[in-house]
Amino acid sequence: MASFSPVSDKAIAQVTTASAADAHSMIDAAHEAFKAWRMVPALRRGALVGPLIDKQAFEGMQKALAA
Repeated sequence: MASFSPVSDKAIAQVTTASAADAHSMIDAAHEAFKAWRMVPALRRGALVGPLIDKQAFEGMQKALAA
């Protein structure tokens, strides 16, 4: 299924649909992953997630400038 920009009305992404059972399964998996993640010290979590956020922001800016 296509996702459209409300500004340009252009397709900006493809997304998949999921059933309620799929959603519950994903939520359960996320909950289990969080149990381990919450045991990681905050500074370590920040060190792991920080570069991902910066990369996503950079790629977002690239896409915006290319449009």
